Amino acid sequence: MESLGDILKSMPEVKRIAKKRPPIVTAAQEKLITASIAIRENPDAVERAFMARQLVQCTLPHSNPGNVALWSRRNGNSLLTLQPGSKGGKLLGYPYGVLPRLLLFWLVTEAVREKRRRICLGKSLSQFMRQLGLDPGRGGKRSDATRLKNQMDRLFRARISFERVANVAPDVMEET
Repeated sequence: MESLGDILKSMPEVKRIAKKRPPIVTAAQEKLITASIAIRENPDAVERAFMARQLVQCTLPHSNPGNVALWSRRNGNSLLTLQPGSKGGKLLGYPYGVLPRLLLFWLVTEAVREKRRRICLGKSLSQFMRQLGLDPGRGGKRSDATRLKNQMDRLFRARISFERVANVAPDVMEET
């Protein structure tokens, strides 16, 4: 398939503009657009994925909420509440960022696909990381493996609850 950049470069009006301005589309944007085109042209070729409805309506925190006893997010009448878990008597903190959401996305998809209550993560952390699309190759403090282990501990030990709240005034239930 021809890339978006190649298609745009072949258009005369784009050639004229490109001489005057920097590239219209960055490499990351081109990759996203190319993937979007491929999905639109052949939607059945794309692997299906699933997510729990509640996690679509109210997602986990994007950044670390810090040292708070309870974190919650409300969307309409749906309320997600998180409490951090502990390990060896020490609080681990909240699951936050991309990795816990990726883990939940993978777990729900795997549960629907396999139709089982137990999910095998793989024979090793490296194998599991490859299934998630992460790089198991490099190590260190900021490596995917270190971050994944930390966020897995936080997610799997946290207390997560969803509830429907009815007729609550918006100023009473604020996102914290």
